[in-house]
Amino acid sequence: MVVVNRLLPTVIGPPEMSEAELCAARLDGEVWPIDAFFLPVDCPDDSVARASALRRLVGERVIAGLESALWVHGVLSAPPAVHTVCASRDDRTRIAAAGRVELRESFFELGDVAAIAGLRLTTCERTAYDLLFVDEFGHARERMLCELLRDAGCRQRVARRVDAAWRVPGKLRALERLGASA
Repeated sequence: MVVVNRLLPTVIGPPEMSEAELCAARLDGEVWPIDAFFLPVDCPDDSVARASALRRLVGERVIAGLESALWVHGVLSAPPAVHTVCASRDDRTRIAAAGRVELRESFFELGDVAAIAGLRLTTCERTAYDLLFVDEFGHARERMLCELLRDAGCRQRVARRVDAAWRVPGKLRALERLGASA
């Protein structure tokens, strides 16, 4: 039996325990996977645990966005196969987990970014705004958008932001998507 010492971080990976120990603990029902790491069974699967796991994967310099932010916020129940993170255009950032992470450059306004457990991520409103402008917008992303825009206040703020977007490619398509999500 593996005893999980509370001095360990909540999200556990190979630096704290070997892969063999982690697999044995998983088989014994003492930990369960949370993205690329493990979480003791007595810890809740909440935004703090998800943010901690993602921060360990991508670091602290980037900002999680789109499905990665949706997973941390609890809109998605499983992490995306490839996480989307953003960096400021002024920041020269590299990602160690390059195969699992897509790095984009972006510009953020005040209030677009929140922090959970040391991970910076886009707010629900900014994530909804970003979803409206993605090229690949299928049924899954439409459902995610509807989930984010259930709050009428959020919907109105996102609509105002899209209306105010000046010289942004895809604005008309974003307005159509916003109208269809009602």
